[in-house]
Amino acid sequence: MLNPQPPATASVDLLQQQYHASSTIFGSHDPVEILEALVNFLSAGFMYAELGLVDTEDAGALQILAQIEHGEFKAVNFTRRISEYPASDAIAAVEVLAVPEVETDQFLEPEEKRRLIDQGVHSAIFAPLVTNQRMIGLISLTHPHPLVAEPARLRSLRNLVDQAAIIFENRRLLDAARASASRLESQVQLLQILNSVTTGLSSFSDQRGLLNFAVERLTHVAGVDHAGVVLIEPDGDTGVVVSEYPDTGSISARLSMHDNPLFTLALKTPDQPLVIDDVAQAEMLPPDTRSLFARIGIYGLMIVPLVVYGEVIGSLGLDLYSADKKFSAQSIETASILSAQIAVSLQNIRLYNDTRARAEQLQRIARNEALLNTIVGRYQTTTTIDDLLSLTVRELGQALNARRGRVRLQVTETETEAET
Repeated sequence: MLNPQPPATASVDLLQQQYHASSTIFGSHDPVEILEALVNFLSAGFMYAELGLVDTEDAGALQILAQIEHGEFKAVNFTRRISEYPASDAIAAVEVLAVPEVETDQFLEPEEKRRLIDQGVHSAIFAPLVTNQRMIGLISLTHPHPLVAEPARLRSLRNLVDQAAIIFENRRLLDAARASASRLESQVQLLQILNSVTTGLSSFSDQRGLLNFAVERLTHVAGVDHAGVVLIEPDGDTGVVVSEYPDTGSISARLSMHDNPLFTLALKTPDQPLVIDDVAQAEMLPPDTRSLFARIGIYGLMIVPLVVYGEVIGSLGLDLYSADKKFSAQSIETASILSAQIAVSLQNIRLYNDTRARAEQLQRIARNEALLNTIVGRYQTTTTIDDLLSLTVRELGQALNARRGRVRLQVTETETEAET
């Protein structure tokens, strides 16, 4: 019969095993390796174990990342609700819960005992991963028979689990920092692209040139297959396709605005794009509209109203021709920003053209007034009707840049004619 180890020797062995487990945990970011180190250290013979981290989007769920079953460690990826675990309130309160025998445990409620026994669990350990008094994950170990873990190892388990929690939290913070840096880099690139497009838009003084440039650049920047612009005519009843890229022969096509289902839907939220990733499954659209898009090969579309001073003057449309493509958050943001810039640029061009037309009209009026004043002044120097008529024909001919001019007067008995 073997003699048990002296307490001092057993304590040294435990410290050595704890050090080995701690080194493994601090040297690894792999959930499977960390779970294996913890289970091996506990050395209690548990047949099943899981390691899960709290879901970043759902605090009531665990994303199970590592599992041991009948001695086999493996990486997994599935979700389990925290409420499925017994004594979930105690677990959430960051306490380690050891249940050597489910049937005789004084802490578990009868319903929790029944649920565990029905699952074939007769002993268990639940160790939450905790940082800053906040549970970030959970390690659970179960066995189909009563099983007692060494108290000294259970006490050390808390320290090892805390170390694992630090590793996972540091990894989370690192991933968040990298994601933030990546988002920042993407935003900087997007701003650079938008700035170049905005600068290009401001260089146009004609509507067609502006829109042709905008839709071509937008297809590349937003990663779409086709883009087009519809402008509403003054009557408000009709829209006209004024620009598109690539060319599909739709320029000058006229659309009814009153019975247009897409435009009607877009007007419900004119301050944001209408995005439909799967046109064939979009129940918001009439069946004939969905059939039409299916025939022409449009799988996804985005409609962005063009709004100036609260008035919708048209819309920007973006199309996807592949079922595998979806509108990304960046493409939606890009389309929203550029549509606002397009609307402003259109308004500036219209104001510029109106101002120029008004200035030209005023110049014409001023020239005409000056011409009349000159002719009237010269009339005062004439003494005969013939001189008066000749002066009138000559001055008007020069003002109008006419090659010939004639004035004919019809009198009662004779006809008098002056010609230059």
